[in-house]
Amino acid sequence: MQSHKFCIKYIFNLITVAIILQSCSTTFEVARTKFHHPNHFSNVRANVYLSDNSVHLGYLSLNTASEVTPIASLSFPKEKKTIELPIKKIKAYEIDDVTYVLKRIEPFTNEIFLIGKPAPKLCFVKMLSPKNYMIQLFSSHEKVKDAKSSLPKDVEHFYISFGMANNENLYDISHPNFETEFKSIMREIGVKNEGFYTQVYNQYLTKNFENKILQDKVEMLKNIATLYQQSVG
Repeated sequence: MQSHKFCIKYIFNLITVAIILQSCSTTFEVARTKFHHPNHFSNVRANVYLSDNSVHLGYLSLNTASEVTPIASLSFPKEKKTIELPIKKIKAYEIDDVTYVLKRIEPFTNEIFLIGKPAPKLCFVKMLSPKNYMIQLFSSHEKVKDAKSSLPKDVEHFYISFGMANNENLYDISHPNFETEFKSIMREIGVKNEGFYTQVYNQYLTKNFENKILQDKVEMLKNIATLYQQSVG
């Protein structure tokens, strides 16, 4: 009888240990991936580039639209740990060879606001140019009200950054003032890089810029970015 009780107790102990081990092994299992858009997703495998120049491969979750201070989390299942990061500490992240960079976006809207336009916001934008380019192009998507439908429509924005130390702003290519800003910056670059400036205008890359459709403008700016990179070696 005592031997029987011992066997039951032994089996019970084995089952308890097995449950504990199973619990420990599943605690850090990666939850199901959910990708809503580049500024709201969870448990996506990514290379994460931090402001201290370190790079970490893990499972990233973030939501920049959070009403409280936006916090991202990065999980490392093998090490069984998760760290939390303020959004501002993430310079960029890369998923499947696509890079998204954290940028300060000025609101661009034709709406009239009685108490002023919305404040600029930090969000991740998709990089369209090679990483080593000084002049970079980016894109992002925004849901806006549609006068013809109860559902919002998806609008894609394209931005350019000229990569100069005194000018790291993003310029929305669709903005009515973009052409004026663009020509001014091109002249500023041309003072320091005459070969590039001459090449751009010899190829008529800026001719009739304002009359071109958005996608043609983007392609034109990509060509300019390539020419500039070639001119600086």
